[in-house]
Amino acid sequence: MSAEWNQQRLQQFINDQVEEGQSLEYKAAEALNKSDKSKLEITKDVSAMANSAGGIIIYGISESGTPNRRHIPEKVSPIVRPDFSKEWLEQIINNIKPRIDGVRIHPVPLNSGNDHVAYVVEIPQSTTAHQAADHRYHKRYNFEVQAMLDHEIRDVMGRRQNPKISVKFYGTTKTETYGNPYEIGVDAQRETKSFFDLKLHAQNEGGVFAKYVCCFVLIPKAVLTETSARDAKILKEDDVEHCSFTFENTTRDFIGFSSGREQLGPVRHEPILPNLSGYIGSVRLCSLEEMEEFKELSIRWIAHADNAPPTYGEIKLEEFLIVNKRASDDEEAK
Repeated sequence: MSAEWNQQRLQQFINDQVEEGQSLEYKAAEALNKSDKSKLEITKDVSAMANSAGGIIIYGISESGTPNRRHIPEKVSPIVRPDFSKEWLEQIINNIKPRIDGVRIHPVPLNSGNDHVAYVVEIPQSTTAHQAADHRYHKRYNFEVQAMLDHEIRDVMGRRQNPKISVKFYGTTKTETYGNPYEIGVDAQRETKSFFDLKLHAQNEGGVFAKYVCCFVLIPKAVLTETSARDAKILKEDDVEHCSFTFENTTRDFIGFSSGREQLGPVRHEPILPNLSGYIGSVRLCSLEEMEEFKELSIRWIAHADNAPPTYGEIKLEEFLIVNKRASDDEEAK
């Protein structure tokens, strides 16, 4: 992650009530202590994140104590830096076998005291399976750390032999004007509409290149524009209508012009190298203001690549609203 970690950014997680998930976990200051049990839990949490999809663990934010608000951040929980230094935490994490390449620990100074900090631990998805200090393999499942089954361990260790595709979503707000642009005066029939241009990229997190990629994406019909939903296949689950889209890593080369028209070559698959991504398509959604009503709904996807097992994922529409709000706040701060 390229953005700087500071107290304002941590506070934004609390203000936005960003819930824990597959790639995010909050830990109060009490999670760091010198007991063997605490050290073991640190190695379990970090190795589980690496064995799963990667993500961040924030030591220094406590969760709500209300039962129906578990996993929601409540407040900053300061860590006394002289008692638990970055080097101490790094030493504990290095007890994971084999060591996880690319772990980054960010100390975040807090204004509650001169020696108060929080630690943001960024953990990449690994290309092999890692053991915690108890010599067991663990994974993240929703909000929990669980022991891995034999086939899951084999699958993680196979990341070096197979491509592993995840779908990443990027969006921008755009506007279009409808009507005759040459009409003038009060009777001009023109209308400006906003929409969210959602772009999809296939990210190869495996150790070998992906030659053939096919992604099936389910998007709630309620947030699609009429044009986007028109020809899509409709699926209904839990009383929510979804539109099914198929995207592949295909492209067509520009050949030239003939009779004033652009000529393109045949469709071909463009391989996606390890740790790189490729654009696979876009879908037009309604405006972010309209999306607010459906923010609890999710976009889900299944990705297939070559002979690798399929991968699955989802993203809540609320995340687009949070990212857009954060970008707007940053723009205002400038």
